[in-house]
Amino acid sequence: IFTLGYINLRGNYMAKVIIKVRVAYPSNLIKVFDSQASVRESSGERSSSVCFLPEDPNVTFFILDWKHVEEAKIFWASKSAINQMAQWHSVGSPEILFLEEFRQQ
Repeated sequence: IFTLGYINLRGNYMAKVIIKVRVAYPSNLIKVFDSQASVRESSGERSSSVCFLPEDPNVTFFILDWKHVEEAKIFWASKSAINQMAQWHSVGSPEILFLEEFRQQ
């Protein structure tokens, strides 16, 4: 798990969570992930996007917006999140990156 930062010039600060996961059946993963949205949203997720590598669609990335990076870290370390990730049937462990925006002075 890494915590990174980047600059937001718009002023609407959000934390980002990027999860990289390798699966055998990406379409099944997306269905399961979407069905889990209400649990993530009740814990602080604001929005999500799903992307994949064009050269390897089995490598899927979830890009999630959270209001605060600490909320995201607490959720993704929780039993609820661990249970969600277990349902993804990934090959290996998912990689989770937490990004927090730099605030302009």
